[in-house]
Amino acid sequence: ASLPLAIAWHIWAAAHTGSGGIDEWLYYTDYSGYRLRLFGIGDLPVMVWKNAGALLSGIGGLFIFNLGDTYWGAQLARLIAFGTIAGVVRMVRASGATPYHWFAAGYTAMLLGWHFPPAERFLIPVMPLAVAGLYVELRHLAGLLRASIRAGGANRALAVLVCGALAVLALWTTKTT
Repeated sequence: ASLPLAIAWHIWAAAHTGSGGIDEWLYYTDYSGYRLRLFGIGDLPVMVWKNAGALLSGIGGLFIFNLGDTYWGAQLARLIAFGTIAGVVRMVRASGATPYHWFAAGYTAMLLGWHFPPAERFLIPVMPLAVAGLYVELRHLAGLLRASIRAGGANRALAVLVCGALAVLALWTTKTT
C-alpha cells in the first residue's frame, strides 16, 4: 500500500538532488546515494556483524534500561535477546506467522544492514512482539523448572540452583539500574 508513496518520494528526491553531492543534502534527499557514497558492498559484512551486536543489546535494553553499558550487562542483554527471539520462534511454531511477524523479520533484516546501530529507539515498532516473545519464553522456562522440581533428585537440585541464580540475577539488575 505504501509502495506508490515510496516511488513518489524517490522521484521527487531525484528531481531535487543538488549538485556537488554534499553529504547533508544527500542524507535528506537521496538515501541510496548517501548510503553508496559512505558505504560500499564490501563494508556490509562488518556492518551486519556490528549491528547484530547492537541489535541484541537493544532488545535487552527494551526491558532493562542501560543494560549494555557494562560487560556483564551486555551479556545479560544478549541472554534476554536470545530468550526473546526463542519465544517469538516458539510463538510462530505454535500458531503460525502473522503479518506482524513478517514485518518484524523484514524490519530486523533491514536494521542489520542499516548505517546506524539499531539502538532501542529503532526497535520500538517491534517491541510488542519482543514483549510477547519474552513472556512466552519465560513461561516455558517456568514450566520446565516446575517439571524438574516435581521430578525430584538431581533434577530438583538443579532446578532449585537455576531458580536461585535467576533470583540473584533479578536482584543484581534491579540494583545496577
